[in-house]
Amino acid sequence: MIPLTTIPDFKMWYEPLLFIDDVEVHFNEGVRVCMKDVSNALLVLTHLNVPITNTCSAAVCLEQLKTVKGSVDVFFDNNKLIFKNGNTKYKVTTLCDPKVVTAVFPEIKWELFKINIPKDGIKDLMNVAEKEETMKFKTLDGNLYVVDEEDLVEVTYDNVVDKSLEIKSGFGFSYIGPIIKSLKYFNNLEVFLGNAVPAKFHMWNDLMDIVYLVAPRIED
Repeated sequence: MIPLTTIPDFKMWYEPLLFIDDVEVHFNEGVRVCMKDVSNALLVLTHLNVPITNTCSAAVCLEQLKTVKGSVDVFFDNNKLIFKNGNTKYKVTTLCDPKVVTAVFPEIKWELFKINIPKDGIKDLMNVAEKEETMKFKTLDGNLYVVDEEDLVEVTYDNVVDKSLEIKSGFGFSYIGPIIKSLKYFNNLEVFLGNAVPAKFHMWNDLMDIVYLVAPRIED
């Protein structure tokens, strides 16, 4: 078996990719993934900053790895990626489907405004996501309000954006859900919002960096 790398916290790497069945993984200057969902409404770029022993790129289905957790050693052998967790090896055959290819992260040419989410308030966004409904983001007088579809749960961030800005954007839970659920692993978050344009969510910790682009829900 050809050793590739060690992923110290497998669930932290895996769970942000749950919305995609098949991914192309690049073991080169860390572990990198850039993929989009089938509807083209959600795109994710991840970089796990770990040493790479041998470089490799492979497209695989992640489904059989959903129970893996903890530290995992990754190998390549006979057209398979092998994920070794303790005494257990998970052998995932590489895919030849030409549809499973790395996405191109677009140049952002639409207008977005940075929202300064405080570190101690990042996990509060998960409270709004518990109902698994559309999440709405709106700014007023320099404050950001994040609410569920029925406006029954509201998180408020005071003085996080220019008071002259009025932004309103909503996101279906099937797209915003994977982003919000990933927050439990990260202690830094930047949100870039606009009106009726894709939003950018950037989260990171000492080991991993993720950028999401998510299309807004267009209201009638």
